[in-house]
Amino acid sequence: MQTTNLIIQLIDDSAVVPYVQSLDEHSLLRLINHIGLEDAGHIAAMATGGQLTRIFDTILWKGNGPGKAETFDPNEFGIWMEIMQATSPQDAVRYALSMDEELLLLGLTGNLLVVDNESLLLRMQNASRSHQDDLLEKVLESHFFLEWGDFLVLAGNNRYWDALINLLVDLGVEDSVFTTFLLERLCMLTTDYIEDNGGLYNVLTATETLETDLAAEREERRAHQGYVPPETAGAFLEQARCTPLEQLLTEQESDCLTRAYFAALQAETVGPRENVTPMNAEKGTASATLPVLQRQLVNAGIVVTEQPSLVIDAVVEGEGDVLNAVLREMRNYNSDQFDRCISELHYPANVVVSAEAINGRPVEAARYVIRICSKGASYSLSPHALSNEAVRELLCKESLVKMFRIGYHLEN
Repeated sequence: MQTTNLIIQLIDDSAVVPYVQSLDEHSLLRLINHIGLEDAGHIAAMATGGQLTRIFDTILWKGNGPGKAETFDPNEFGIWMEIMQATSPQDAVRYALSMDEELLLLGLTGNLLVVDNESLLLRMQNASRSHQDDLLEKVLESHFFLEWGDFLVLAGNNRYWDALINLLVDLGVEDSVFTTFLLERLCMLTTDYIEDNGGLYNVLTATETLETDLAAEREERRAHQGYVPPETAGAFLEQARCTPLEQLLTEQESDCLTRAYFAALQAETVGPRENVTPMNAEKGTASATLPVLQRQLVNAGIVVTEQPSLVIDAVVEGEGDVLNAVLREMRNYNSDQFDRCISELHYPANVVVSAEAINGRPVEAARYVIRICSKGASYSLSPHALSNEAVRELLCKESLVKMFRIGYHLEN
């Protein structure tokens, strides 16, 4: 509680804003969780749109089991927008204008429906309208809705209606052109959804949440950070299991999933537009301005000054394994090759975690990957002895991803 009290005392200190904006999204999310979401609105309001978008990429998507694609949770989006609105409507608008447009659309489509007002009015006034139209009129009379120029905005989820409508109204005041663009996009998405689900009456009375295909932007952002989607992770493991062993041993280039992973890591990313300048260049200044806060957050494990690598830890702590021994030697005499090997180990480690291929924490996944790579290396070198020299030569010619695929095939 000491850290929480210090943060509350410093909320009005102008130095806190650049400090919060200097944090990576993992530290910021740990800070918000430490304070408690409902009490952390002021901290979230200080963050840049890019920071919150990356946090949303993590918390707004829910897993559906091993190897299955994650799905967006519009309720979580509604909760965050409600908290932002309650804390500061102005900051809620600032964030909405700076966040990724696709993510904003995805959150709104899960909670609001937007239809063409004129088309709906003509349909309801039609003398030959159907029985379902009569039912629709009764539903509309009891439904949350707002007439907005050419559009009729309807509640897809009543729980967050007030917060999201207030957000749209404030957005309209701040940037009417952008708000109209949002409503047009929402109307197109809603129209497609209505047509696919048997009409507006069925949509308004169904419990099914509006699903869209707007998740691609999120996957691209996370791919640049080394994240492997569950379905891709499952496909990678299944491919290693089913590919004939002889083919795995003789392959001269990486498989397509591995090539895509490393290409995404190397690609340059263009972040979402920010209304607030990121403070990464001023990390030292911000930390020096608030040394007590920085020290308490580091001691509490909320802010990590140096990003740990569980794979490197597993290499350093591993015992009695030739691959571990060679990697430890390599760390001292060939740092470039060591970095390449660690990068190659990180990929299958991320795969194993994402696919939930083993029970346990990420540290167990790192140890598991090294053990499987050792098995693949041992088989690749047979019938020769598994010596340090032989493994060093192997790592100069082959990737550890290939060794993992071979070892995984042998074990499964």
